[in-house]
Amino acid sequence: MKTPDRAMSYGIIGMGKVGSYFYRQILTRQSTCLWVVSSQFDNTLHTLVYKNTHSIIFSSNIILLCVHDDQIHAVSQAIPDHIAQDALVVHTSGTHDYRILSEHIPRRGVLYPLQTFGVDTDVLHAIKMPFVIEAEHAKDLSLLRKVVLDLDGTAYELDAQQKSALHLGAVFANNFTHFILGQALDILNQHHIPSEIMKPLLAQTIQNAWHQDNAMRQTGPASRGDLNTLAKHQKELRQKNEDKLELYNLLTKYIQQLT
Repeated sequence: MKTPDRAMSYGIIGMGKVGSYFYRQILTRQSTCLWVVSSQFDNTLHTLVYKNTHSIIFSSNIILLCVHDDQIHAVSQAIPDHIAQDALVVHTSGTHDYRILSEHIPRRGVLYPLQTFGVDTDVLHAIKMPFVIEAEHAKDLSLLRKVVLDLDGTAYELDAQQKSALHLGAVFANNFTHFILGQALDILNQHHIPSEIMKPLLAQTIQNAWHQDNAMRQTGPASRGDLNTLAKHQKELRQKNEDKLELYNLLTKYIQQLT
């Protein structure tokens, strides 16, 4: 049997949505040896999941720390005695830089996948994932480029300030958009309108947003000053969806200022 390339030998700590994504991606690589540490056992994962690491030394030299942001530092403080001394430890958060990892880890970095991870992540395996990479040492930045290539992704080298700005932008693009779409679907459901009718509109909306003259491409009653339609919508919201009225008025105000 061929010995796996040690430079691409992975371990994962944390098996939430992000950890599970990395696990399934790495599992498809024939030359990769893998271990997982998790507080929960998932019967769909065909690997040994350690719950007690006090006496275990893990030999992988690329370790992915896929835990919640508020757990990164504490977990990183606990692992130096249980990993290889030359291991590169990276967290996957978009909020923090590598310095949140324990200073007792000599090789620290970040491997942040810019994506939303829902219940069904199978479709993500067909996407060329963008990864933001950061490392304390130049040689580890080079290694992370290879990791991203191994995962069939695209690497973006951003500093801490740029990564923080990207994460903020992603909250607007993903989390806020997700919430607003939920409000739209709620209105459709109230009137027994199939949600599929919205898909072509949403696809074109996203396409329009990539243009530099985004403000010029804004459409709708707020952008064209259609006060009659705005008043009609506000009346309808007061009658059945008053909880959505404040959001409608706020977004209308900002669009009017923009255009």
